Amino acid sequence: KNFRIPRSNMLMKNAKLLRDGTYQKPISSVLNYGTMVFTRVLIVLDTSQMLARAATIAIRYSCVRRQSVIDPSKPEVQVIDHQTQQAKLLPQLAKAIALKLSADNLWKMYEATQEDLETGNTDRLPELHAVSCCLKAVSTGDAAAGVEVCRLACGGHGYLSSTNFLNLYGSATAAVTYEGENTVLYLQTAR
Repeated sequence: KNFRIPRSNMLMKNAKLLRDGTYQKPISSVLNYGTMVFTRVLIVLDTSQMLARAATIAIRYSCVRRQSVIDPSKPEVQVIDHQTQQAKLLPQLAKAIALKLSADNLWKMYEATQEDLETGNTDRLPELHAVSCCLKAVSTGDAAAGVEVCRLACGGHGYLSSTNFLNLYGSATAAVTYEGENTVLYLQTAR
């Protein structure tokens, strides 16, 4: 039996059904990526914050913790004074800052593309898709590896639940696979 659904009850954001019953295709098939791209933008923001938190925890720990007497006439030095500790932690801090700035730029790009889409302009969509794929893959991979570097830099204390490394690492490594596994996203970027 035929049933008529009122047009006001139809979800017609991209594809439309005209009053005369004609189906109108979406402006672009790329519009289907909207939610996925939005989620990837948020993932880039989140992973930059995860790495920043891990670097902050490890650097603060290294500033407070004293270990190894270098000069017998002086007290033990702060762990952060060791060049090896700096070589581990300072790049993680720099990556966190770079990822945060990239995430902010990606958010602005997303907002500008959304404004264009409201007027029917889809010119920016391919670039937004490529950049969001690339940054999602880079940020999640760097954050997962960076959180682990920070945890290891805290020695045995890095295993304490009070450091929050376990939660940060679990979230960062999960982000590598959800909303597109990184290998696939690198290939999407290269297209």
